[in-house]
Amino acid sequence: MSLVESTAPRTYGRVPSYGPDYCSICYTDALRDADVVQLLCGHAFHLDCTRKLLEHKFVSHRLTFHFLLCPLCKAPIENPALDPVLAPLKALRDDVRRKAKTRLIFEGLDKSTDIVSPSGRFYNKPAEFAMEHYAYYMCFKCKQPYFGGAAQCEGAVWDHDVKAEELICPACVGPEQVQTCSKHGTDYIAFKCRYCCSYAVYFCFSTTHFCEMCHSNNAVVTTAPPHLCPTGPLGKHLPGGCPLGGKHAPNGVEHAFGCAMCANLSSF
Repeated sequence: MSLVESTAPRTYGRVPSYGPDYCSICYTDALRDADVVQLLCGHAFHLDCTRKLLEHKFVSHRLTFHFLLCPLCKAPIENPALDPVLAPLKALRDDVRRKAKTRLIFEGLDKSTDIVSPSGRFYNKPAEFAMEHYAYYMCFKCKQPYFGGAAQCEGAVWDHDVKAEELICPACVGPEQVQTCSKHGTDYIAFKCRYCCSYAVYFCFSTTHFCEMCHSNNAVVTTAPPHLCPTGPLGKHLPGGCPLGGKHAPNGVEHAFGCAMCANLSSF
């Protein structure tokens, strides 16, 4: 057994002096039975077990990065021996964190009590708040992370038994939907509500855009036949004509309008 350290070489006594008798990842073999990696936090695990933990990555379709933390103390996993595996995962985490924080500011949620109040759960930690508030997924086609809606709607995703190949970002959903901004990419593309002639303010199930009322009554609108334009939330007929000018796909189909960040669409 050899020890792979994350700091300058030090002298150790018996293996139990720097960790439990058994690896706290596999819980089957003693630490002394295989190569061990010691993290910056001081905890030690089997090197192979730690690599497999990182390679296994996400426990669900949603991109969360708790697996990058020490299983015992939740400090970041750090050791030069793990850098080949860690580097791309850190880059992905930083990309998702940047996107989530930008969206938080765009939606004005960076002033939430949880962030600005000393007693808040995420006091002075807007990026951490954003990562918990929003859900991001990996596009099956382009293999890039994309915004998939509020995390509070995540449970409904699994009710629909979504498969990985169904997770497609706005830029990849089809030729009629390919709209991207040269400055902001696809993260701020404005959509209409799938079920009425209104701007969408929610994106749920990683696939569907809703206005406020259709979102609140999604069990009704998702099971009813699509209504013809012009129609308001919940299928209410609009005698005055389509508020969106009728220039959109039929209700029941996703439709993008362009970059909300550039257009400053407050309803997005």
